Amino acid sequence: MTKTVYLPHFSESMQQRVIEKYQPIFKAWYYGVPETDCWDMVDCRKQILKPREAKYEGL
Repeated sequence: MTKTVYLPHFSESMQQRVIEKYQPIFKAWYYGVPETDCWDMVDCRKQILKPREAKYEGL
């Protein structure tokens, strides 16, 4: 959402500065939080142990 909604409002140079600053933060958060779609604790425990399948696309 940041990429499609918020960044287009800035100039090209400001977009680049925002990307350089926040890209590492968003990437660390993305890979630090497990990818789950579970509804009970058994499924959640199994899914939390798996690495993310979707790759980070960046800002």
